[in-house]
Amino acid sequence: MSQKISVPQYDGGDEIDLIELLENLWEQKWLIAAVTTIGAIAALLYAFLVRPVYQTAASVMPPRASDIAGYNIGHLSLSATSFLPSATEASIADTVAPQAYSTEDVYGVFKRNLLSASLRNDFFESFYLPYRGLSSGLEKAARDRLLADFAKVLVVRQPNARERPDYYVAQVELNDPELAAEWANAYVQKASSRAEQEMLENIQSDLRTRSRVAERQVMTLRATARQQREDRIARLSEALRVASALGIETPQVTAGRVNADSVLAAFVEGDL
Repeated sequence: MSQKISVPQYDGGDEIDLIELLENLWEQKWLIAAVTTIGAIAALLYAFLVRPVYQTAASVMPPRASDIAGYNIGHLSLSATSFLPSATEASIADTVAPQAYSTEDVYGVFKRNLLSASLRNDFFESFYLPYRGLSSGLEKAARDRLLADFAKVLVVRQPNARERPDYYVAQVELNDPELAAEWANAYVQKASSRAEQEMLENIQSDLRTRSRVAERQVMTLRATARQQREDRIARLSEALRVASALGIETPQVTAGRVNADSVLAAFVEGDL
């Protein structure tokens, strides 16, 4: 029994002829050279004409306890109970006793100003519009477009909100690196100035409130003292009439003493 073995034949119909390919490329050499030249010129023009964008950032962190000492000195400088009788000190201290500011309190004021829309609008008016050669008198549509562009230029963000929630960065992107750094520092400085002003206003408001409370207490004490003085004058006047009627010219002093709170104390001690 014989077996016929068939050998597969290789069809070279799809084989790439390198010589033919080179000949075709050579025929298109001018087109290839032109495309290459145009690409090189476009790359050079892009490199020379397109201005690079620089990114700079100013980072902020919570203040130290020594940084806010001045606020606490002003905040705790006026004690509403320092000039009042001891009988009223406890009641006033309960209502107006000041508490020292913590670093979290002060930094919270700063963060609120750093992230506020009013600060961004103020910076937009003061820095970005002059930079674009524009004035504040813009139509709403044009202003909205500029605000959208400005939102890309200046960004306040938290690089690591989970591990460092108090670490913020004011990031600016501009073609001028020095101007970008100036804007980042200016934005943080504006937020700091607003926070300082707010802290001062809070302290002054607190001082005014405690002063008003103290003034009301002083008025109450004066009214009480005036009433006590009038009552004593009335008692002395009555005692004078009694003494005149009885012909008594000198106080009667008794050796025995009674409790100072007793109603008979004045008569026993002879002060009337």
